[in-house]
Amino acid sequence: MLPPPFHSMSPSLLAVFSLPVIVLLGTIFGGIGYAVYRDAQGREVGPPELWGVLLPSLLAAGVVPGIVAGIGYLVVR
Repeated sequence: MLPPPFHSMSPSLLAVFSLPVIVLLGTIFGGIGYAVYRDAQGREVGPPELWGVLLPSLLAAGVVPGIVAGIGYLVVR
């Protein structure tokens, strides 16, 4: 079943569906910020550390809020 069009959604449903997008964007920009961060020794954090943090975060950002949004949709609907 497809979700209703955005213009016909109640504000609470719109909030439920926008949560995964907000979390995903925050994770991406947080990962980019982490990639250019210099640690206490002045060492620049490079791509291996970035992928070690960013990929699990992206998976969690996509899966966990998606489940929450799905349950929220069923409850609010």
